[in-house]
Amino acid sequence: MIIFYGFGGGFGHLSRIKTFIDNFGIERPYKVLTNNRSAFQLFEEKHIAFLPADHDFEAGSLRKWLTGVIREYSPGEFYIDTFPCGLLGELSDDLFAGITVNYLCRRLRWHKYQPLISQHPPHIDCAYVFEPLEPEHDNYVKNAVSVKRVEMIFPAPNIKPEALGHLSQPVWLVVHTTHQDEIEVLTDHAIDLAKMEGTQPQVVVLCDQHANVPEGVKLLHGEKPIDWYPHVEKIFTAAGFNTWYQLKPWRNRHVAIPFPRKFDDQFWRAGSK
Repeated sequence: MIIFYGFGGGFGHLSRIKTFIDNFGIERPYKVLTNNRSAFQLFEEKHIAFLPADHDFEAGSLRKWLTGVIREYSPGEFYIDTFPCGLLGELSDDLFAGITVNYLCRRLRWHKYQPLISQHPPHIDCAYVFEPLEPEHDNYVKNAVSVKRVEMIFPAPNIKPEALGHLSQPVWLVVHTTHQDEIEVLTDHAIDLAKMEGTQPQVVVLCDQHANVPEGVKLLHGEKPIDWYPHVEKIFTAAGFNTWYQLKPWRNRHVAIPFPRKFDDQFWRAGSK
């Protein structure tokens, strides 16, 4: 059994875990630990272990639940996404006796996360590093037995979306999840840029939830953004890890607006073109 720690502030942690599983061809039984119900979009129910609703989301309660999960499933491997001591600093080395611990590592605002490093952090057997790190974070990772710097390979486009055939051209695409205010920022920027350029594109917002959009903007749910990317003129997104690297082949049409996050450095990523 393999366990993946997928707690975090958004959908990106789960998406990265799914991409990692696909990239490395993991076929052994596994469980993804999370409190995000969006996990059903990526994983079958048998692969998900939700934090029970009656558990407080604080370090002590989460650690107690994790201890029970490890006891129940007796994993041979445990993968920690992003936060080496957990999102709340609840992970320490004594939880993982006899377990191979791997770290899925993207860039962190290390000075913000460092206070959560426990006195006895998990011993990392292998760190998979997906992008350049801040120097102090990089030094921390070098304590792992093995460090592998790898590039995520994201799914390729499949078929041209049927909905595109019913839209006027050109299409400018806004892709975002969760934050209504940020969807508004991205959409307003697309509209303002079109006015500045003297063009009249069809602005389409792909979102996982209801969102308020201006008149003339098309809102769609349940679409796979990757299938749209080759067929649209401009793509407006935030600068989160998964979206940023998935859009690498279309960087010349990608307009990224970074948003503030406690631990993720979207501003660094957007400036690294």
